[in-house]
Amino acid sequence: MRSVRTCLSPGRSLVLAVLLVDSLGKDLHFHPEWGFDSYEITIPKKLSFRGGEQRVARHVSYLLQVKGKDRVLHLWPKRFLLPRNLQIFSFTEQGRLLEDHPYISSDCNYMGLVEGNPESEATISTCMGGLRGILKIAANNYQIEPFKASSNFEHMVYPLEKEEEIPNQICGLTNEETVEQMAQHENMARTPDFTESYVHQKYLELALVFDNSRYLYMNSNLTQIINDAILLTSVADSYFQDVHMRIQLLAVEVWTDRDKIALNSPELSQVLGQFVQYRSRDLHVRIPADWAHLYVHKKFKDALAHHWGSVCSMIPSGSTSSVLDRNILGPATWTAHVLGHSVGMTHDYEYCQCKGRHSCIMGTGRTGFSNCSYAEFYSHVNSGLNCLNNLPGLGYVVKRCGNKIVEENEE
Repeated sequence: MRSVRTCLSPGRSLVLAVLLVDSLGKDLHFHPEWGFDSYEITIPKKLSFRGGEQRVARHVSYLLQVKGKDRVLHLWPKRFLLPRNLQIFSFTEQGRLLEDHPYISSDCNYMGLVEGNPESEATISTCMGGLRGILKIAANNYQIEPFKASSNFEHMVYPLEKEEEIPNQICGLTNEETVEQMAQHENMARTPDFTESYVHQKYLELALVFDNSRYLYMNSNLTQIINDAILLTSVADSYFQDVHMRIQLLAVEVWTDRDKIALNSPELSQVLGQFVQYRSRDLHVRIPADWAHLYVHKKFKDALAHHWGSVCSMIPSGSTSSVLDRNILGPATWTAHVLGHSVGMTHDYEYCQCKGRHSCIMGTGRTGFSNCSYAEFYSHVNSGLNCLNNLPGLGYVVKRCGNKIVEENEE
């Protein structure tokens, strides 16, 4: 396994990029604009088990090296992440809307863990060949990507920034807007960790939209954008499984010709307002999802992510966030943060904790949702968010006692 670290001065960035192109061709191991500081190369080996040791259906395991140590990665397939026919919308150069339904296997997205590491987590996709996704081992996060030009299944493993390095100016909600949350949080702080409490499974159908700059940044590769959309949704879905909610990627829209709203504003809040109107006017007609999120390939001065409204509401709603490079974990976590707002979660304070830590998603961390968030989610979804009871693919609301709907044979 090889490891490479770069320390770039402004004057050397172009020289390094040229050398990389010259030595590796079009399919690079590393580029300074990708959002990673270093990488190492590993070759995952799929493991087979004797005598039915691998009893769980489609459970797969791989042996790979990370930081010089052999790791056994156990993966289980995800259900509900993708519909039977994922809708893909794009545009011709003349602006004509195109719709496609590419075949994507239903069993190529996984979540799992690293053997011997009880706090480890993994969200992996094999839909496009190789292993692509996020690994968490102890307090360290990594992004793994297949090296397409490799003839012997080489993969790159990129170390990601630690939780304490995540910027605190993520969400567009200001401190003043969250002061009124304090009294409610103080009561929740006295409650135990809610992650083992009972709540009926919920399902959120999501539409993702990518702006034109992101499409161009990815070399106008629509397949890569779809792959990113699946992985972004899968990471958010892994987070929300802790509060018994699943996220399904219902559709993807890519502005392949031009942006459909003005994105030249210096503030993300103004972009959000336009996107909410676009969703209400155009997007919702062809994609009747529970929620829609816009990714913009631009950094704004006020926030990295912003939202408006809540799910299951007749009032126009939606969210948006920046996606600046090829690092998936950051944008996926910001997406989970604004989706948390959409289902009733507010910002964490010092007495909120998740898995014994304070670096929770509704703060500025990525450990998971806190006890405060779970309590708010539980209260919010039991106040009548009936759209989250729709089982994806079946087209009906799951009937159950206590869902605040007077159904057949109920009084």
